[in-house]
Amino acid sequence: MKIEQNGAESAELSANGSFVVIHIPVQVIDEVPKGGATLRYGVGSFVGRPAKLLVRSDGSARASFRIPKEIFRARQRLHLEVLTTDDEGRENIVWAKRYEAAWLGSVPHLAPMADNLGEPPEIVE
Repeated sequence: MKIEQNGAESAELSANGSFVVIHIPVQVIDEVPKGGATLRYGVGSFVGRPAKLLVRSDGSARASFRIPKEIFRARQRLHLEVLTTDDEGRENIVWAKRYEAAWLGSVPHLAPMADNLGEPPEIVE
C-alpha cells in the first residue's frame, strides 16, 4: 500500500469555534490491507485518538481530524502518520507528513515542513 497527497490541505475552525478541523486529501495506490489503515496525529505534546482512514472504491480518501483550538498554537509541529498492521501485529508507517501550525489573523493555517527521513516526530513531555 502506498499513499500520496492528492490536493491541498485545509484548516478551518469548527462551527462552534472550539476546534481546528484539518482535511488532507490523499490517494491510496495498491490494495488496502484487510485490517485497513489507521490515521495517527499529534501537535506539540497533544496526541489525538487514532482513527480509521476510510478509502473509497476509487482509492481516494481524506485524512480528517480536529484539534482543540487552544492547542493549535503558531509554530507548533503537527505530525501525521498513516499506518497498517501486518499479520503479526506490527505497525508499518506507509505515509507521514509534518506541518507547522500557523494563524493568518483568525484563520488557522498549515505550512508543510521538509521531511527529514529517519527523524522521529517531535514529542514534548
